Order: sequence, then structure tokens, then C-alpha cells
Amino acid sequence: MPSPVAAAAYVQPPATLRPGATGALVQTLQGRLNAHGASLKVDGDFGPATLAALVAFQKSTGLAGDGICGPMSWRALA
Repeated sequence: MPSPVAAAAYVQPPATLRPGATGALVQTLQGRLNAHGASLKVDGDFGPATLAALVAFQKSTGLAGDGICGPMSWRALA
């Protein structure tokens, strides 16, 4: 059984986001991308501009530029 300290250190990444997603979590993604150099309107719409910024960010960090913001992308954006 893992120790309570080890278990407390784990943070579940946010949900996986794909083009077409909307809402507060997309706004978080857009804000994190802006913090890493993008110039997105933080509108909560995962449209073409967010997709392009995410793919560029993924490629710049050595991730697959698939345009899907999953656990590895969230970790890199942290």
C-alpha cells in the first residue's frame, strides 16, 4: 500500500481535451498556452487557433503534435 505522503503527491491531470471542446477547462488550456508564448483569445472554444497553438507547443516540447491535450500535454503546460 502506498504511503499517504506518496499518494498525496499525485495530482490527477485535467480531462483530455480535443478540438470542438468548450468551457472553463478550455479557458484554462488557452491561458496555459498563452503563458508559454501563444496569443490566444481566452474564450473557452477549442477552435483552429487553439489547435494550432497546442500543436506548436507540443512539437516545441518534444511531444507528438496531435492536437489532443491529454496527461502528457497538461504536465508540460504546468
